[in-house]
Amino acid sequence: MNVQHIPLSETAFYGRLMMDYMEGNPQLRPFYQHLPSMQAFPEVISERSRKSLNRELLAEVLLEQHAAWLGEYPTLKANIDALKKENTFTVTTGHQLCLATGPLYFLYKIITTINLCRRLKEAWPANEYVPVYWMASEDHDAEEINHLYVNGRKLEWKTSQRGAVGRFSTSDIQLVLEELKELTGNEAHAPDWLKILSDAYAANRSLSEATRDLVLSLFAGQGLVVLDADQPALKRLFMPVIREELSLQSAHDIVTETSARLGHFYKTQVTPRELNLFYLEGDLRERIVRDEQGHYRVLNTDLNFTRELMLEVAEKFPERFSPNVVLRPLYQESVLPNLAYVGGPGELAYWLQLKDLFDHYHIPYPMLVPRNNALIIASKPFEKFLGQGFEPRDVLRPYQDLAGQWLQQQEDIGPDIEKVRLALQEVYQPLMDRMNRLDPTLTASIQAELQKALNGLETLSKKGTAALKRKHEVVLNQLRTLTDKVNPEEQPQERILNCSAYMARYGHDFIAALLKDLHPLDFRMAVFVEP
Repeated sequence: MNVQHIPLSETAFYGRLMMDYMEGNPQLRPFYQHLPSMQAFPEVISERSRKSLNRELLAEVLLEQHAAWLGEYPTLKANIDALKKENTFTVTTGHQLCLATGPLYFLYKIITTINLCRRLKEAWPANEYVPVYWMASEDHDAEEINHLYVNGRKLEWKTSQRGAVGRFSTSDIQLVLEELKELTGNEAHAPDWLKILSDAYAANRSLSEATRDLVLSLFAGQGLVVLDADQPALKRLFMPVIREELSLQSAHDIVTETSARLGHFYKTQVTPRELNLFYLEGDLRERIVRDEQGHYRVLNTDLNFTRELMLEVAEKFPERFSPNVVLRPLYQESVLPNLAYVGGPGELAYWLQLKDLFDHYHIPYPMLVPRNNALIIASKPFEKFLGQGFEPRDVLRPYQDLAGQWLQQQEDIGPDIEKVRLALQEVYQPLMDRMNRLDPTLTASIQAELQKALNGLETLSKKGTAALKRKHEVVLNQLRTLTDKVNPEEQPQERILNCSAYMARYGHDFIAALLKDLHPLDFRMAVFVEP
């Protein structure tokens, strides 16, 4: 696939907050540690090196979680072993356990992470850099992960399971895979892709296990490590934060104050709770709240704890405490030797609310790196689009804007209509003045007649526009089809479409093309033009 690039500033994909962050606006300086650039990494590495963590435990957990893959992929084994050493660091991205990888940008996040590690190794080869995908296995919003869009259809995994999604069984997912086969089965690489999915979602596996296998089937050869942090040993490393959150609820006041300062300039993304932990056990993941007596209740249950009992449970069973969106980044940075977090605009926006919280706990704040953005488009319609006088960046504009511009360029009747409108007003004005002198009560009648004429002119204008649309129907239909591909469901393609159509068409060459042409810290949208 050929690649063209469009500056993100011309895409309207990123709001003012993230554009100001990428451009280094001084008013954002208190809310992050380092701007996203290669030049900042020596200092990031130095800061991270000064913070010790339990590398042996981290490697032990990862070796256990990747046991089935280590023999086939030596790079994976080498990366996990390297994490035991003080000169090894990670670059991390996180995401929900979306069905069949979910929207395309899930792949873009991981590829940005892998390629950033490659660039770091080239720049500072004395260290090792391990790409990590942190699975959001404790998330409980099944509605956000249970569907995918392929070839214009929405496929949905209907399950009644509840609680942390990583613990869901995938035994009832086969119907979705059968639908997917109907949609992609005629493509050359469909059997291979469907086998990857079928193997990953084998009956009675957890969604965490299935997602790990699916992602590793695509990226194990690149040394990507997939971490499921729903794990007792790792939660024990997070105990200082869990303990303080239960006892003092420090996060609420700290993040609220930071958010207020950030909110003077931008809209903030998250609102901290008084207590930012969930209770996690079996198929239960519910918020913990404090009542007026200072007891701890688990919402939508009968569970009720005194302060002493809640702290005792936390000491014995830290795995029962799940951080919410405010504390999850702290958990991640507590267990990984992380240099940078790769995320989308919404994610990084809420990370900017957390800098003071990181400082409070003396946890190094990573560089926030915007993920790569991409668009995939077929060559023939794109070439026709450019041949019609549009620029590459115009492909991201709404259909109505493009259609209006095209029609005006062909036969713009607007100026003629405007001339007639002004002429009508000029014709009626002397008569209105004369009648007003004769009898002021006649003015309203003259104005009504003028309005009738203007209304008739507007009707003619609409008929003329409709005739133009009929005359240029072929081109307008081409524009409609193209914009529907670029913005399906009126959202950017990367946020809606699943990779299945491309994996079935190109196989692993699709991943190879993305790895080759998505460059980290390149703040442009990559437009992949299919042959």
